[in-house]
Amino acid sequence: MPREERRAAIVEATMPLLEEHGLQLTTKQVADAAGVAEGTIFRAFESLQDVVDATIRESLSSGRLTRLLDQQEFPGDLEGDTAAAVEAIGRHYEAIKTMVHLAHTSPTEARNCAREGFFERYRELLAFLEARFTTHADELTIGPREFAQLLLVVTGGQHTHARLGVTSLPNDALVDLALHGARKEPR
Repeated sequence: MPREERRAAIVEATMPLLEEHGLQLTTKQVADAAGVAEGTIFRAFESLQDVVDATIRESLSSGRLTRLLDQQEFPGDLEGDTAAAVEAIGRHYEAIKTMVHLAHTSPTEARNCAREGFFERYRELLAFLEARFTTHADELTIGPREFAQLLLVVTGGQHTHARLGVTSLPNDALVDLALHGARKEPR
């Protein structure tokens, strides 16, 4: 297997391990999950910290967000698209929250890379949602960009503040909150 493919396979196998074990992760756990010998890890990476850093970078990559959005079905009506957006935002934040936390405790440049990656993905997600809701502009009391920001703040906020004891609202409650606060009602 070429080195880059091996690295990608090791990173992919490491993601759930970081979720479960955090920085207490061992090379044996990574090797077992990736189906390789421990020595193989060190032919692909300089150290276990390099594996962790590469995994954090991949979790916050543009490609990973694009794949997540490509897998999300948007039905085309305002309520359905809002529900799909809330689900996609929630899945994205759920997928990255541990990695962002780990990056903040990292002794390497992963901290800066995670911060940059987080903000870049936010901007990409905002642009995607703004484009998605442009077709519903005449149904909203606020612009598509503002509606996308509302969804990101409300949905993302409950995921990013979970460590503070914020109880997550069900997705349908978030959809109702967003729509009844932003939808033009017939008068």
